[in-house]
Amino acid sequence: MRRRSRPAPPAPLPQLRGVDPVRVRLPAGGTWAT
Repeated sequence: MRRRSRPAPPAPLPQLRGVDPVRVRLPAGGTWAT
C-alpha cells in the first residue's frame, strides 16, 4: 500500500464549491468549468 505524502482529496466534483477547487485542479480550467 502506497501512502501519499498529502491526504488524498475527495473526488473532484464539477460543482463541489463554486467550481473553485475544480478550476484549481485543472490547469486548463476544464471545458465544462465556468
